[in-house]
Order: sequence, then structure tokens, then C-alpha cells
Amino acid sequence: MKLLAVGIFKKSLKQRSYFSCDAAGPRSVHRKALLEALAGELPVHLIRFSSKISSIETQQHEGSSVAIVHVENGTVIKAKFLIGCDGVHLVVSRWLGLREPVLSGRSAARGLAVYPQGHGLEQKVRQYVGSGRRAGFVPLTDKEIYWFFTVTSPAKGSKPSPVQQSICI
Repeated sequence: MKLLAVGIFKKSLKQRSYFSCDAAGPRSVHRKALLEALAGELPVHLIRFSSKISSIETQQHEGSSVAIVHVENGTVIKAKFLIGCDGVHLVVSRWLGLREPVLSGRSAARGLAVYPQGHGLEQKVRQYVGSGRRAGFVPLTDKEIYWFFTVTSPAKGSKPSPVQQSICI
């Protein structure tokens, strides 16, 4: 797999190869496949998905710290290990003492395109870079492509460009 970046400056295209990798190198993985692989290594009762956490507290139990997780549906979970995928503004991040996120100066849109008959593309990461913009895609399987588009966010109080308006909805 190769990571390619293409710079778009007026009418010229510049392409750079940042790295290429063999079978032992980086790979793109569909999030669902990753979660299934991780979950497949644990006993069924030890993992929970789509649980909205309302609070977390820490207690000592037999000389170890235990997380007491309160779920919005009233369930209470005691856990020696807690892996939170609830985003930067939510309960697990605050419980861990992570700083509040800061404005990165970029806005983004991303998604998954599915081609039931197959897309026919090489297994290559493609990235296109322009003034304040970046877009790209990578085939995940023979039928799925992850894509993204980012743009420099307008400064506070300024009017966004038409491109920024189209993705900063």
C-alpha cells in the first residue's frame, strides 16, 4: 500500500509518495472489523457497546482500583479495565482528567462509500492537498472506501468561503 499526497495549486498537480509498505506495514481497518476482532478476544459478558455512561467513580477493592460505571439505563458496572470511546467531551475523558479540546482551526467531513459491485481501485491511500484544503480516500475492502475532506475553519467573526459553507453545516 502507498500513501500518496497530491498538491493542488491552481492548475498543476503535485504528487508525493510518503511511504509504501509491504504485507507487514500499515493497513486500513474498517472500524466494525476492529471492534469485532477486539470483542472476539473477550468473554461475551465483559464487553458492552452503545452504553451511555452517566458517571464514573473509583473505589478500592481488594487493594486495587475499580471503576464503578453508572449507565443511563440504571445499570451499574464494576470494572478493573475501562476502555471509553465516547468522544472528547464526554464522561470517560473527564474522569481521566483529560483537558478540554481546543479548536484545531480545521473542519472535516468523512464517511464510508459502499460499492455493492466492487470499486476496482488499488489498495492505495490517496490524499489531495491544496491551499487550506485536504481530501483523500483509502479502500478498506474491495467494496468499501473510507473518504475525508478537511478545510481550514474561518476565524471567528469572518464569513466562510463557499467550500467551507458546504462542509461546515
